[in-house]
Amino acid sequence: MSDVRELLRALSETLMRDPIDVQLAGVLTRRATATGEEAIALVLGAALTSRAVREGHSAITIGQLSEQTREMRAQLGVAALPVPPHDEHSWWVRMLGSSTDAVGEATGLTPLVLEDGMLQFRRYYDAESRIAEHVRRAVQVGGGSNPPAFSIITGGPGTGKTTMVARMLTEMVAREPELRVALAAPTGKAAARVSETMRQRLGTLATDDATRARVPAVAQTLHRLLGYRPWNDRFERNRDNPLGEDLVI
Repeated sequence: MSDVRELLRALSETLMRDPIDVQLAGVLTRRATATGEEAIALVLGAALTSRAVREGHSAITIGQLSEQTREMRAQLGVAALPVPPHDEHSWWVRMLGSSTDAVGEATGLTPLVLEDGMLQFRRYYDAESRIAEHVRRAVQVGGGSNPPAFSIITGGPGTGKTTMVARMLTEMVAREPELRVALAAPTGKAAARVSETMRQRLGTLATDDATRARVPAVAQTLHRLLGYRPWNDRFERNRDNPLGEDLVI
């Protein structure tokens, strides 16, 4: 079972729900020069990273690779996967780090990036790096503005995040009636939940009906907000064609 082709077949037949994960892992492994345990690690790492992306994540941690591999070993048998039961983290880092044709650091050109204990496709690593740089610039430029050019409201369920947003929006719209605001969420389900919660919170705020009516209470998905084009995997709204809203939440 240590043979890469047998492992790919086993993943396809028993473990991976979507064949694209296994096919992508096979292509990367064939193009790389990895053999033995390095090839096994590359197959598993690429397939599990691909599955993570399909599930809405941009990366997978070494800890998650270890956990999911243990689950696979339980189904395929101990001899099927040569991942050591102890010191798994070091094994993953060592094996993936040896596959230099496929896995590299931030400044390389490899299809996969291993950085800070996370494995991800370079496309997503580069995108997140650009976003991080944009956020840093926004914080630096608008650090003294009120409200700031960029801010994060965080907290667990029921801690008042939506209530705070509703109150802030109400106050801002009262000061600036022409303020253009967009509410967005990662998924359709999340957008519906945000919309429902915003309507509930706005109904409890002590403000006049005219101000409350100007506060947006309907959220949309980020893809819809940015005008995603699935046929060419591009967005209508981008650096050269930015959104027209003054504030995006």
